[in-house]
Amino acid sequence: MKRVHIRGIGAALPNRVVPNETLSKLNGIEPAWIVERTGIERRTLSDSLEKSSTLATTAAREALEMAGLSNGDIDLLVLATSFPDSVLPQSTAGVVKDRLQLSRAVALDIGTPAIGFVMGLQLAQQYLGLSGFENALVIGAECFSSFSDLRDRRTCYLFGDGAAAMVLSRSKGFATISAPFLSSAGPASEVAPATDARGLEASYSLPLYHQPREKLQAGFERTLGELLKREGLEPAELKFVLPQQIHSAAIERAGRKLKLGRGVLFGELLHSANLLSATLPLSFYHLAAAHKLERGDRVVLIGTDGRYLWGGAAISMRARPAIGDRDLEGFTAGAAHVAGLMSSRQAEAERKFRAVSELPAVLTEEVRKAELFGASVSTVFFTLGHQARLSRSTMEQMGRETRLILSRQIRRRDLVVEVAPGRFAVILPNQDAADARRIAERLKGLLERLDPVEEIEIRALYDTLTYCPGGRADSYVGEVVKKLEARA
Repeated sequence: MKRVHIRGIGAALPNRVVPNETLSKLNGIEPAWIVERTGIERRTLSDSLEKSSTLATTAAREALEMAGLSNGDIDLLVLATSFPDSVLPQSTAGVVKDRLQLSRAVALDIGTPAIGFVMGLQLAQQYLGLSGFENALVIGAECFSSFSDLRDRRTCYLFGDGAAAMVLSRSKGFATISAPFLSSAGPASEVAPATDARGLEASYSLPLYHQPREKLQAGFERTLGELLKREGLEPAELKFVLPQQIHSAAIERAGRKLKLGRGVLFGELLHSANLLSATLPLSFYHLAAAHKLERGDRVVLIGTDGRYLWGGAAISMRARPAIGDRDLEGFTAGAAHVAGLMSSRQAEAERKFRAVSELPAVLTEEVRKAELFGASVSTVFFTLGHQARLSRSTMEQMGRETRLILSRQIRRRDLVVEVAPGRFAVILPNQDAADARRIAERLKGLLERLDPVEEIEIRALYDTLTYCPGGRADSYVGEVVKKLEARA
């Protein structure tokens, strides 16, 4: 099969780095025991509002920008994740597609743990061999913390959160990638799945099964040997070998046995919690961001599900990736601040997106405070603002989530908050900036007639949101106006 080109790469990691010592305070597991058993010293964890799609979208934006492609240029989106946003009604890849406005892309998830990114590469390469498919976006994204209970002593120390993306193209790029291969070794076996949640707030139990260290080492050696044979390479010709995050001791022993040169085995993530399907693309991103890849270098990716599935691919560098300087201080310790991996423009876009993502929680808290302070009218905090960057599909998704909060917790009550005597705060639903300004002036005129108001302030808590719960802005604002006129 013809090689395809790597045209762009991107990555995203949460800001929060949690060492074993911090985890020990939650569950009493000795930090030294975790290191001895797994080699893991730390993990990156998201805040409560981030999901796999959040990290995936950030990584994909950077990859698309580097590739120099527009939204309409992507024909296929493959997202590998073990921790999807939800089961129904939309795949996580579908969420990312909507946020990026990839109008033409076929979007699908791969749920096979850890080795999912290699599967995604293989699938993308097959699609790029078909007529009508020119560019593909392959993402590995994991948000373990959204699925887990950090007090669960069985699994809390094993996984972390992160994402990385590659844009593949039929005809242009800074590197080529060989046809990935997959293999299965060993008999079929039974695996206990995660149990059903006991409710929306219940934690999941994650019984895990994996091969002992000796078999992991043997599988790694066998897979690397097969890749070298397919590519006609000797170990000495490899610049880097990027392994899946299985037991660090197994990988290190395999490297010594295969006589890999010093520094060939990429080990920056081996002592961090497993990032599963994000491990391999994140490792490659790290090398590119650290300017360690040059024309002519050969790099090998080796993935596994930790049991019987193994696979990999070989990358040939045609040029140094055109990636700007990155602050990798945290990354080499197993984590990186998202802003350190993105341009300032991307970081600003991500900040705004996260602000919108927090809206349901903000609404809930403001309702609680309003009721606690005894507002004379049952209220919700509404904010005046408009969005300049976020897509319509993103806004519609946040609207759905916000409507859920409204319907469950406040029964769509009406909405003026007297935060102090004679002082009001209003959140205005609006369709666009012009509509917002018009409604603001109308409400301001009404508020100025109220007694004893001395100062009017209509302010934006989140200047990225347009939201109209349950209908058009005019009809909903009409309800607010009636309340104000009745009080004036």
